[in-house]
Amino acid sequence: MNTEKRPFVTIGVPVYNGERFIIEALESIKNQTYTNFDCHIVNNASTDKTEELVSEFVKKDSRFALHSYDEFLDACGNWNRTVQYISEKTKYFKVVQADDVIFPDSLESHILLMEKYPDAGIASAFRMTGPRLSGYGLDYFKGNCWNGKDMLLKHLKSEVSVVNSNTQNFFRVEHLKKLSFYPEIFIPEDLHFDNRLAYELFFISDLAFAFKILSLTRRHPDSITISKAKKINTLIHGRENRLNRFKEYFPELERHYSQLRRRYAYFLFINYMMLNKKCTQWHKENLKRKIKFSEYVAGIFWENPFSRLFSLIKRRYFS
Repeated sequence: MNTEKRPFVTIGVPVYNGERFIIEALESIKNQTYTNFDCHIVNNASTDKTEELVSEFVKKDSRFALHSYDEFLDACGNWNRTVQYISEKTKYFKVVQADDVIFPDSLESHILLMEKYPDAGIASAFRMTGPRLSGYGLDYFKGNCWNGKDMLLKHLKSEVSVVNSNTQNFFRVEHLKKLSFYPEIFIPEDLHFDNRLAYELFFISDLAFAFKILSLTRRHPDSITISKAKKINTLIHGRENRLNRFKEYFPELERHYSQLRRRYAYFLFINYMMLNKKCTQWHKENLKRKIKFSEYVAGIFWENPFSRLFSLIKRRYFS
């Protein structure tokens, strides 16, 4: 890229007790082929050796800075802290999770796309999720820039999945500032607040997508995805939130929303019967639109395994 046209990038790395992987994450940023960036590590009152390790790392590269906070916030609150380090000269912003890594050409690949497509407020790419490749639904032969509202609808209908990890994504600051809740770009009502941010940007801008693998999301017992999301299925809660947020703009989503509410009701009923109190209590505290009695009845009737199997057979052989 022409050195006279090298836009500045700010990278935020929120971390809490990340001593196992934080240096690998920072090394992956340091090794980028694109070098015009600064990186701010936001330490959320860690009690392990995170601060000690990062303090030594930042001494070796002036582009890196450590900001340690004594007040512990939830993950969303700490991620929002990273936004305050976006400077006036910053054109692009990226968050790298402290247990992930980005591949050497990650910044350069995304910047080339964003510079080519000025209406794109978010860029993404394929990623590795452990040993697996993540990302589906886009056609390589249709180009690298996609209409934002079309991408939003396809994601809400589960036809596409290309923005499921914040380490995977790359943001244009100009569009972040158009969000009504800026500078707190992550919304706490959704545990999967990185997904919610991507969807909000789809609503106001386009998507640029690089058909290459640019990041790796690590799966380990202490990650939120393993320790919480899968155990109590916070994904269904996040999907309910996002469908409710956007269904007024896309009338066809009403059917998807009603079906999801039935599945949610059946999910809660089964976990209640299995005495899974931790799961049911979390959803009771976090679900704003409580499940109605009629939704429980419909969920038990339509979403049980026998009814779903019958519906599948009916669609396959009789429709």
